[in-house]
Amino acid sequence: MAKNSGIKVFGNRSKRSTKRESGFVKSESKLTFVCTDLIVSYFFSLFFIRLTSTVPFYELDAAITFLVLYGIALFLFVIRFDSTPGAALWGSAWIPGKKAVPLLSFDVPRRASAGVLLGLILLSGLFTNSWVNQHPYYKEAGTIDIERFAPDQIKPGEDGNWNALPFYYALGLWPRLVDGEPVIYTVPYRKGPPNQFADQVHVRLQSPGARLIIEGPKTPSGGYARELTRNCIQDKGRSSECAKLRRDVLSRHLREAKKRLSIFDWPDWELSWFEVNNSSLADAERPQGIYIRSESSDWIHERYVLINSRGRHQTLVLIRRNTDESNRFSSLMRNTVASLRVFNSLAENRVWINNELSETLVSKMNHTGNPFHDLRPLIDATSRLIAKITVEPKEFEAFFHLGGTAYLISDYVRSADKKKFPDNNIWKAFNLWSTEWNAVSRPLIRAAYFYSKDVKPSESRLPSLEKLWIDSQVKESR
Repeated sequence: MAKNSGIKVFGNRSKRSTKRESGFVKSESKLTFVCTDLIVSYFFSLFFIRLTSTVPFYELDAAITFLVLYGIALFLFVIRFDSTPGAALWGSAWIPGKKAVPLLSFDVPRRASAGVLLGLILLSGLFTNSWVNQHPYYKEAGTIDIERFAPDQIKPGEDGNWNALPFYYALGLWPRLVDGEPVIYTVPYRKGPPNQFADQVHVRLQSPGARLIIEGPKTPSGGYARELTRNCIQDKGRSSECAKLRRDVLSRHLREAKKRLSIFDWPDWELSWFEVNNSSLADAERPQGIYIRSESSDWIHERYVLINSRGRHQTLVLIRRNTDESNRFSSLMRNTVASLRVFNSLAENRVWINNELSETLVSKMNHTGNPFHDLRPLIDATSRLIAKITVEPKEFEAFFHLGGTAYLISDYVRSADKKKFPDNNIWKAFNLWSTEWNAVSRPLIRAAYFYSKDVKPSESRLPSLEKLWIDSQVKESR
């Protein structure tokens, strides 16, 4: 066989020359199919990454991960075809004890199945390659410069739409009214105070499918400096240090963003480093951090990860429907971010909210022809009490008054009579708003009671707050 091959390829050459050349061809073929196996396993690894929705190169050393995936791909092919992909393509005797059988000499069914397998691996790899390059773990972050948003920039007649409030380490303008209706602030009960912060504050934006979440401080375990985080986010994580930083900083956010996605959703990711251009603030107090956005056919998930000068993280999350109507909520949240002042301690925010509450708590409800005007002092008090909780989680009075204020709003909503409000359009709007309020009122009163109990279990006023919670449940069930 070798002789005939030699005569055919090289013409009138000696047998010795033919053997030498045949050996050279054999060696060259081995190199060729080894390269082929490496290429196939590379694309297989990309397919594996997409299939599991992970990027395992940061969990193991890249070389070890590649070898593991290469072994999986090789094993599957060998089990089915008694040959490696490269050996099958080039007909080289690579596996000991196995006869070299070129892929093209397979019978038609085996050749077809091998072609389908290789084609799927290669095509999925090509498709996944672009996905991986756009994944936040890999892609280079852009830069977003946000112009400041301050009270003097609010349009005439819209000054009542915003409230200056502190939440955790951030002080700024937060939405108060949307389309003339009060924004509802709530705090779900999760074990935390008095030793830890309340986990989250939820802001209902009076639109189905739109929700703003103000997270408490959640700093990655690595304790990375803000400057190092910025450099690694903007550098595609090429170094091993930056690779680990990206995993530590981004993994939680990406995992939570995927919760609303099905396995058939292919979100478009955006990763940027944002900074607010506000020359009136010191660099340490200017809002800056990581902006993460994922978009699928149904949902848009946006996150501003605020990082203060000491490296502490606090995140604002907007979850909304992917519709033109909900785009305004992105602008609303960006205005809030543009108005913020981020501190390294809670002292400044505690002073601010204590001054606000000293005036708010003495206000009384007015009785007018507009239920929103009647409730405004109590609704403002609710949002300020929740802000107080985020900066002083050990303060019993804030939790106690939050439960009482929420109960008064619920009591007003239940007793509201259409005959007292001559404007039918206002009454319709109030009915829709009260539905939103009823959905959160009992959980809010319950949260206030349990937080109060956690903070000061021996307090003599706890039974009265418990009675309000039980009473709200009874009245709501009627």
